[in-house]
Amino acid sequence: MLLPRIPIPSNHSTTGQMPDYHLGHMRQEFFDKAAVALLWTASILSLALILTRLIWRYRRGETYSKDDKWMAIALVPLLLRLVASHISNAYLTANFNHKLYPYSSMTQVEIYRRTIGSIMVLPSRLMYAGVLWAMKASILYWFERYTGMERPYGTMIKIARVAMIVSYLGVVVSTFVDCRPIQLYWQIWPDPGKCVGAKIQLIVMASLNIVTDLYLIAIPLPLVFRARLPLKRKLQLSLLFSLSFLIVIVTITRMSGLLQREISQKSRSLWASIEILIACIVANAPVLNSFFQRVRQQNLSNQHAAGRSKGVTLVQRKARMPVTGQNSFGSLTRNDGLDSVAEPSAIDITSKRFHSRNMSDGGDRPWFVTGLGISVTTSPTTQER
Repeated sequence: MLLPRIPIPSNHSTTGQMPDYHLGHMRQEFFDKAAVALLWTASILSLALILTRLIWRYRRGETYSKDDKWMAIALVPLLLRLVASHISNAYLTANFNHKLYPYSSMTQVEIYRRTIGSIMVLPSRLMYAGVLWAMKASILYWFERYTGMERPYGTMIKIARVAMIVSYLGVVVSTFVDCRPIQLYWQIWPDPGKCVGAKIQLIVMASLNIVTDLYLIAIPLPLVFRARLPLKRKLQLSLLFSLSFLIVIVTITRMSGLLQREISQKSRSLWASIEILIACIVANAPVLNSFFQRVRQQNLSNQHAAGRSKGVTLVQRKARMPVTGQNSFGSLTRNDGLDSVAEPSAIDITSKRFHSRNMSDGGDRPWFVTGLGISVTTSPTTQER
């Protein structure tokens, strides 16, 4: 590869003379293999989760909803970040310890590679935010699909849409404000200073990420708390809708850990990869879980249909046996000389239903959600038995 000629100033070394490149005086920094490995692992797993969701929806002949489309959009920044972050990690950046790795010990090739790696940091940060915010949009539209935009949830969702746009623009602007002029981001010599650590961008993005996640959590929880459901089901639904707390915990841990010591691009990249993977799991968990539950129910239904004829024959045979009494539930028991069996009787088990009142027209509208193996349904014609 042809490399542009990079001029080396006369004061390239700290002594004012050209550096001595004897092996005893050279100290070269190498890229972090663990950070690169985690980058690829997190990206591949996230890609697999998203593709599983989209392919499964397609193979079932279901129409892609808005939340699915936003998850598909997240693939673009995910792959672009993978490329940009790999280059910045492999080539290194302008954010390094100048005492451990003095400029005087660098070759022109290393300086050139660090310049390219530093330039790639900016699109990497933008794509990192793009992945997270696309997944937030997917979660938001998933809530919209299952709450029916009823008051007050419709108003909260509309506010969230505006907040998503404004917060992402805030992240984009903060990405370019730490270093002025912008060339300092990829300047290797002279020392550009601490601005390459991009502390402002780190704080702004982490804060906006936490606030938007907490707001997303707050949208569905009031509906769950007001529902007439058993406590166990309320806890299950609350857990489903509160998975975004995992992202909040990771973001707080990442920000506090980086701010307590010198900000390293390697550490930022590593934590960003972890956060993207967790965000992808959180955003896809409810939908993928509903897919698994449907397959499980279908398999159980097929097994029941296959054994129905045999089961009916057994019941008919038992029905011809003499009655021996009643069990503790009041059902008749019959004995064929071999065993005792309780005659099946119709048992009506109806879970408590709840209504979500449409305050705009004073009527009831159905509300349905499936997740973690449970289904909650409301219907305007359903009455408690």
